[in-house]
Amino acid sequence: MDKIIRNIQVKYYLAAIILLSLLLRLVTINQSLWLDEAIGALVAKNMSAVEILTNFMRVDNHPPLYYILLKYSMNMFGSSEFGIRLLSVIAGVVNVYFVYKIAKVVFNKSTNFMLASTLLIATAPLHVYYSQEARMYVMASLFATTSFYYFLVSFEKSGDRTNWFYFSLSVVGLLLSDYVAYFLLPVFVLYPLWIGSEKQWWRNFLSSLVLPVVVFLIWLPKLIVQLENARRFVEILPQWQEVAGGANLKQAALVWVKFVLGRISFYDKLLYYSLVIVASAPFAVAMAQFVKRKISLKHKAILLWLTIPFVTGFLVSFVIPAFNYFRFLFVLPAFYLLIVCALEMMDKKIALKIFISILFVNLVGMGVYFFDQNQHREDWKGAVTYLESRVDEGDVVLFTNPEPFAPVQWYGKGNYYFGATDSISANEDQTKAKVASLIQGKGGVYYFEYLSSLHDPNLYVWEELLEHSYEVEHVGNFNGIGGLYYFILINE
Repeated sequence: MDKIIRNIQVKYYLAAIILLSLLLRLVTINQSLWLDEAIGALVAKNMSAVEILTNFMRVDNHPPLYYILLKYSMNMFGSSEFGIRLLSVIAGVVNVYFVYKIAKVVFNKSTNFMLASTLLIATAPLHVYYSQEARMYVMASLFATTSFYYFLVSFEKSGDRTNWFYFSLSVVGLLLSDYVAYFLLPVFVLYPLWIGSEKQWWRNFLSSLVLPVVVFLIWLPKLIVQLENARRFVEILPQWQEVAGGANLKQAALVWVKFVLGRISFYDKLLYYSLVIVASAPFAVAMAQFVKRKISLKHKAILLWLTIPFVTGFLVSFVIPAFNYFRFLFVLPAFYLLIVCALEMMDKKIALKIFISILFVNLVGMGVYFFDQNQHREDWKGAVTYLESRVDEGDVVLFTNPEPFAPVQWYGKGNYYFGATDSISANEDQTKAKVASLIQGKGGVYYFEYLSSLHDPNLYVWEELLEHSYEVEHVGNFNGIGGLYYFILINE
């Protein structure tokens, strides 16, 4: 009877945590779409599934699953910011549930530690942020977590075909969600080698990989095209390597900082770094405790999940830049599970204090994100709304890009938006000739400085405007976008 009552209580607590995770992921969900979100929304809205798989995949650098699902989710939920992001919200909440499922395997009968793991990932500021973003990263995290769960269960139910089937499907989902998540795959080989799994387990494991291997081989030609395009892109735009995440100490440090505090930052760097140090303390104490103690087999599995993708990703990024903290969101569940593994080894009173401290850090990170609009996404919706209330018939709006940026195409209603550069890396003569053609007969020009340091670092667009006797005034700044300037013709 006591066991039944305890199980009922756990279900209620779990339901409350899942509900909390859903509510947290709905707060501020109506933020403006930023650049990459708008690209995905335009693709999902304007392209068929076949066109996404063929045409769009040639120019994108991700697998296709997220875009396909986004298309159908938009058909169901609409094309508002809420409707577009709801797919990620659902994936994020299900991800929280599967963290509980893993914790149940790892901590066995220790219900407090099962629920503690679930509560930490439910309130993790970085996970909340990307569960609200119309991108594939939380989906990759979901498939990483589900595949890891069925992988762990396979050691207890080696002959369960249903379990192996779900593992196989989860790996397929992982392969088709995000390439960086591939760095989890070595864990599925290294762990059984580490613990010395039996031959029958290996037979079942290899059989379960048939479907993922077939899917990967079918997709491989497209992947090769994407890699070649990425190589050419970096050649044309070398600065992109830093944006994409080259292997360096700064990017490595950012992983820890963002895992702890979430995707927040302050202009006052002294305040920010001080907050990072204070917030890191309980995490560091827990990690140190984990290193000191003898760990179980299941703890070893979590440790590999946390470390192998980082090491592999860092090394690969010397060749293909991809080491950015948000790309490793699929490792975040392992981060919190490992923290709770450490708490399990500690004195109960000390463990409770550290748990409360970490939970408080999560709440602080989320609170800053929720209530400080400077932490929100690029405010293209606000910028376009502001601009369209001011643009006159004789004005033109220019961007340092070959065409208007995707959020402007999404939100904009006028026909006065134009890309001012000749390519993604502006050439002087061609860009200036294009600008001269676009501004001919225009009394005023609005100019967004967004990404100008990347696409037009020599400010050819700006120079051409000044050479044509335009005088500039700063109109305003928009969150994440930068300055908006208005050039008015003073000498016709």
